[in-house]
Amino acid sequence: KLKTGKGLKTIKISSSDKPLKKKTKCQVAGWGQTEKEKVVNDLLVTDVSPINSTVCQTMWKKVRVKLPDN
Repeated sequence: KLKTGKGLKTIKISSSDKPLKKKTKCQVAGWGQTEKEKVVNDLLVTDVSPINSTVCQTMWKKVRVKLPDN
């Protein structure tokens, strides 16, 4: 079991039966290649807005990733 405390906390994850409202503040985080093709070792975090699920599915298909229907 994870112990939360200073500098370590859990995040909320949306469920598929409750779509996010358009103006919901969301954050994404990850490592890897940036737009400028530089590989980073530090965890990057940014704020994003939810997008339409059809648009999301279309974008992920372009990189050959199959997402669940919800």
